[in-house]
Amino acid sequence: KPFTTELIVYRDHFAGLVHLSIVDNAVLNVTYDVSVEAPDCDWKLVDMQLWVSTDFDTVPTTPFGIPLPGLFPLHAEVDCVKEVYTFLIPLVAIFGEDLNGNPRMACDDIIWFAAHANLICTDEESDFAEIHCAPAWANGTHFIPQPDEDWSMYNYVQVLCDDDCCPLDDRTECATSFAKIPENCYGAESFCFSKLGSESKMWGFYTVLHKFGHYTFDILMSHENIRCNQLGEDVGEVYVDYDKYGFFVRIVAKDGYYIEQDAIFLSKSIPAATFPALPFYPYQHEDLHTRLDEYSNIPVPAMRCRDAEQEAAPAEGSVEENIICPPHAKDLYFIVHAIICEGHTIEEKPIPSTLD
Repeated sequence: KPFTTELIVYRDHFAGLVHLSIVDNAVLNVTYDVSVEAPDCDWKLVDMQLWVSTDFDTVPTTPFGIPLPGLFPLHAEVDCVKEVYTFLIPLVAIFGEDLNGNPRMACDDIIWFAAHANLICTDEESDFAEIHCAPAWANGTHFIPQPDEDWSMYNYVQVLCDDDCCPLDDRTECATSFAKIPENCYGAESFCFSKLGSESKMWGFYTVLHKFGHYTFDILMSHENIRCNQLGEDVGEVYVDYDKYGFFVRIVAKDGYYIEQDAIFLSKSIPAATFPALPFYPYQHEDLHTRLDEYSNIPVPAMRCRDAEQEAAPAEGSVEENIICPPHAKDLYFIVHAIICEGHTIEEKPIPSTLD
């Protein structure tokens, strides 16, 4: 579906729009548009730099993660009077091509992009009139967590498919799915991604685990136009064993479904407001085609404290380890994100129903 975001100049001033759309399942159009009315100035385009990829790690950056627009693979210069400019990018240049010469694009694929431009203000009475190359970025997520130092931004769109788009090999229906703990589960709570902030527009759930234990989650599959307060279709279960030594996860799809891909996020820190994006998950399995997948011995972030019922460490031990853990010290933020498909795997095996 077409996607539009604001073009922001000098950190927080609206200058125009950036549009993305796919034409004829063959070309990605990225359009810079400063013809719309802006409150600070009548802006014109000077030059544009664009990075588009399915691999986030390919963006040119400094060793500190700050992007380098001058090294972006797509760029154009105009005559400082243009208000609209469009890059036309063949999808095969982004996704590669199959044996028939078509783009190897699949439902739920992610396209990352960073759109930068230099603008000129043509309004002599504007505060920006003396500036000949004002930097602008398509509004999105900051590359670095300290935007006061550098406010460059990136964004992503996700491929949504209809019956005429994006063949998925021999699969029938595949959809994004997330694990959610049942209501009133002692020791754990699941929340919609919208709780992370207004930037999070994608349906899904993250869970806060408050204590060690065994947990059983439902796997919920999204469907078209689903909202946060809608649970989705129950297509499987996730079994979790969490203790101080590690983290074990078993993902099981119901009969009639199978797992194409899954990923796990586990951290002591709350997820970023723009979650989820599969490349950012630290644990991932791809091309599974199975009803069962497991992750074992995932390390748990260390806690430099002890439970109240535990004995204190010897006097020569760490002082920190003798501090009693405060409430919620064991809290972990946990996400299971999977692509679940309808259908049967080639080789069906008995599926255990518990962690035993």
